[in-house]
Amino acid sequence: MSAHVERLEAYRSPVARGVARRQILNAGGAIAVAIASGCSDAVRPQDLTASRDAAASVATSDQSAEVHVGDTVHVVTRLSETGSAWTVRNDHAVALVSSGTVVALAPGESYVVATVAAGWHIGEQDSALVIVALDDSAPTPADSTAVDSTAVDSTAADSTKVGSTAVDSTRVDSTSVDSTSAPGDSNPVDVDSTATSTPPVPEERTTPTGPTVTLEPGQNIQSAVDANPGGTVFLLRPGTYLNQRIVPKKGNVFYGQPGAVLDGTNTTAYAFDLGGSPYPDSVRIHGLKITRYMPEPYQGAIRATPGGRGVGPRGWVVDSNEVSYNKTEALLAPMKGHVFGNYIHHNGQAGIGGNPDDVLIENNEIAFNNIDKLYSMADEAGGIKLAVGSRNVVRNNYVHDNWGAGIWFDIDMSQSLIEGNRVENNADAGIFYEISYDAVIRNNTVTKNGFGNAKWLYGAGIFISSSKNVEVYGNTVTNNARGITAVMQDRGSGARGLREVTDLYVHDNRITMSEQGPCMSGACNQTGFSQDIGNKSYFTTMNNRFERNRYTLGSATGAWFTWNDRDITATQWRAAGHDVDGTFAP
Repeated sequence: MSAHVERLEAYRSPVARGVARRQILNAGGAIAVAIASGCSDAVRPQDLTASRDAAASVATSDQSAEVHVGDTVHVVTRLSETGSAWTVRNDHAVALVSSGTVVALAPGESYVVATVAAGWHIGEQDSALVIVALDDSAPTPADSTAVDSTAVDSTAADSTKVGSTAVDSTRVDSTSVDSTSAPGDSNPVDVDSTATSTPPVPEERTTPTGPTVTLEPGQNIQSAVDANPGGTVFLLRPGTYLNQRIVPKKGNVFYGQPGAVLDGTNTTAYAFDLGGSPYPDSVRIHGLKITRYMPEPYQGAIRATPGGRGVGPRGWVVDSNEVSYNKTEALLAPMKGHVFGNYIHHNGQAGIGGNPDDVLIENNEIAFNNIDKLYSMADEAGGIKLAVGSRNVVRNNYVHDNWGAGIWFDIDMSQSLIEGNRVENNADAGIFYEISYDAVIRNNTVTKNGFGNAKWLYGAGIFISSSKNVEVYGNTVTNNARGITAVMQDRGSGARGLREVTDLYVHDNRITMSEQGPCMSGACNQTGFSQDIGNKSYFTTMNNRFERNRYTLGSATGAWFTWNDRDITATQWRAAGHDVDGTFAP
């Protein structure tokens, strides 16, 4: 017996915006379905009972799903859509079921399955999946080489909670950053196509290879590192490892089995440290819970960079960890590294900091950091703050409920890409680009940020401060304290010249300002640009413009915009030359 499956077009979840979701209809045949949290309104296991093979059943949890075939349980985690096919890559073996027969896919390998009428069909549902056999033939494993990620719509970011058992470990080809603009852009931002050249990272397999040492709670991890050569894999068995401070060797992998915890007991400074120069390159940290460490301010429990431009080891991979309840920051982002699939929460100062070049930060959840307000959001606090670096990418993260900015690039950052993120309920700006250069900010969903700093044009969904050559497009910006704003102040010069707002291009965004917001320092909820240096040429000759944006406003009248140091109505905004081809409602 074979099944018939129809995949309908993607639609936006009203709860998890920016997540590509597909509704699956089926009728008869051998079907195994795995559904995790957030999907019950699309496909429910009880809806499939009549048409599922009697040998198969489904159980779900927040992080994963289980396919039961007889007495055998097969854990299924995430799938990701990659190009015109679907790539399977998990922390566990994936079991597909055909007429009650289990077809196991090896853990950590990729199987590319074309979305064709016959064979196997895999459809993504939030952080989980639906797996359906279209006929009784088994899938043929395809080449496991990672597929170019530019084919994935960046609005389809996985914005659900990412846990260590629900991590897409497919390596995103970081040479694929698209620096082009939307149609009609006459002045694209120059983001170097080599900006995110593939760093020398360890092969990102779910199951690492190489000489392996298995450790148990109570053993000293550093002693094991010292006794073994670089490149050794350390497999940490479940349990709590107290007060471990680890200085890796080049190529080490620290692979935590589920339940492996590094606990600093509020006495140990760092879980992972660098030691002295030369620093160890190509380290991987996977699958650990790291908690209650006591790093100094502006440092992290995972100290992957020592601070300073261009300094530190290359190629660290930090993935699938839970890093929480540390004194200051969870992680300093590594040079030429990859940070993905982590749940970073309730740290005292910030989630991710550091001064990296060429880092890719993607598919993490970063939440509830600095909620005790011990650190000033004007300094360094909140979700992600990177500084003095180049060619960094922050993509497809869920950043929410931090006391501070959600995503903040500061001080001479350049050739930056911020895309596909879901940014919500942060106390300061959702996305903040400050005294830096050359950025693309696109396809983010930014909601209800900035109410802890709603003065002047601060506290915006997207906020540009004294930064040159920034393009902002394709974003959905909804009821933040301010809309999309920029300010020009005297901030001196930096690595690439005067820090000023020139060539700002804000276009093709959806901006909702239906709520007035706090009215402080003469401003309420507005979109626009202002300056406090007495130089109005920034409104006339510096190529700053807003085009083709779509606005939903709280009323047809009222000063929802600011330009040329005046608060103005939508009619006056268009008369000033902005969004002539845009739309305004009401």
